[in-house]
Amino acid sequence: MRETEILDQAINAFTLITGADLKITALEDRKTNADAHLLLNFKDKQQNFFAEVKNEIRSFQLPQIIQQFKDTSSNWMLLAQYIPSTIKSELKGRRINYLEASGNCYIETKDFYFYINDRKVTETRLVKEGKLWNPTGLKFLFALLADKGLLNANYRTVAAAAGIALGNVGPLLAELKEEGFLIQADPTKNAAYFLDNEQLLENRWIELYSSILKPKIRIGRFRWMQEKEDWQKINNKHIIWGGENAGAILTTHLRPEIFTIYTRLDKTNLMKDQKLIPDPKGKVEAISQFWSDDLQQAQEHRNVVPPIMAYAELATSMDSRNQETAERIKNQYLI
Repeated sequence: MRETEILDQAINAFTLITGADLKITALEDRKTNADAHLLLNFKDKQQNFFAEVKNEIRSFQLPQIIQQFKDTSSNWMLLAQYIPSTIKSELKGRRINYLEASGNCYIETKDFYFYINDRKVTETRLVKEGKLWNPTGLKFLFALLADKGLLNANYRTVAAAAGIALGNVGPLLAELKEEGFLIQADPTKNAAYFLDNEQLLENRWIELYSSILKPKIRIGRFRWMQEKEDWQKINNKHIIWGGENAGAILTTHLRPEIFTIYTRLDKTNLMKDQKLIPDPKGKVEAISQFWSDDLQQAQEHRNVVPPIMAYAELATSMDSRNQETAERIKNQYLI
């Protein structure tokens, strides 16, 4: 959806719900990099805003938005077609004004306070149901993003690498092609397949991995019975490192504070193997490894999750150290 359409839809919804007068006074301000200037009138009070307009807000964009609005958040308003509820909570907690196309908003200044959170998602944001963006599809996409060679492998190899049923591969490839992410060099000659719009695909996978797949494969939080002074010396065939540990190994730029383990062990056997105690505030996070050991062994660092996974975990973190490390991983391994 074009920025002007998002602006119009959000402003119309807001004025209809609140009775306030919100209007555009200018478009594109190169000096402030604002997409528009807005003027809010309500009960004899006025407030000008710089507007930042986006289609959908993803968690990996949040650190940049926070930095952009830093110290001047009351003068800015973030407008979007759709904002996930978790991001709305984060924006509100940081007193960053936002307005969704549906009319949901948080706007707080010296003179105004608007908070609406019960409006349904706008019809323009609804997409047709498909398997590509559910947990099975996200496992499938991860395998393709981690090893592009799988695009032209047989279905059985793809299914094994992604940890999904063989019958899912054909429909998922068809859906990937239908959504414009898969192209064939020469369809008349049974030529090789390539990913198209790869950056968009990666960004969407990163967002949905964090919100849809990861919660389903998370084993839990723990603490070690005895603190590990040198975690990098742990050599155990049952675990591979993710998150901050992966960032530290891949870039030598990070000192982990949270220790992320991916494993095929179930909770009980993992606790025995690593001498872990369940603790919701513990520093050890355990997640089930769904992809194949063959895919893992094909990686440059065999004791670390594939770079796309490490990048996804660090880029969606609110920690500036992790975000900087994510950029290093992107530049070293993903571009």
